[in-house]
Amino acid sequence: MTQEEYLNQIEHQLRQLLEEVRQDFATLPVETLTRRLPMPKKWNVLECFEHLNRVYATEIPKLEYAIHKAKARKSVHRPTEFQETTWWAQKLRKKYSANHSWRTRTSKKWNPFGAELSIAVVKSLIIQIEKMLRVVQQAREVDLNKTKLKRSKWSLFSINLGNFLELSTLHTERHLYQAKQILVEIK
Repeated sequence: MTQEEYLNQIEHQLRQLLEEVRQDFATLPVETLTRRLPMPKKWNVLECFEHLNRVYATEIPKLEYAIHKAKARKSVHRPTEFQETTWWAQKLRKKYSANHSWRTRTSKKWNPFGAELSIAVVKSLIIQIEKMLRVVQQAREVDLNKTKLKRSKWSLFSINLGNFLELSTLHTERHLYQAKQILVEIK
């Protein structure tokens, strides 16, 4: 798969997710979005979205900085083929996919459980996904294979820009799926 095809695929997925948020959630009343399942420690819809907002608030600047550094290093030569995912990225892909059935622990930094949230969280998520679409456009100017990022300060593994974008998109997809499941279960 070429780099252009890969980025087109990610952009298409992000546009679908953006449309789902706009159509399925933006018009719902806040009472529906904050309704909680009768299970302890389960997030409601707004908490799912707030979690994504917190993650995006950290990841988008990282992505923009990595792209900026790649441009400064003149890492703009794009290969004709995008390198497939590494072993580490494949493990993370499984973890972030929507059909990953077991619960994962969320650190306190990313966990919005019990926070006072409003409908503004949905609007903020729409803005964050639009920002990610702009990042995908910026990524077209650099080599996805050579531009590397770390998931966190303490991470031993770095992930190339293309895999990072894919994982971020899968993470959003996973939590939108979770939010839809919540809506189905509370009705």
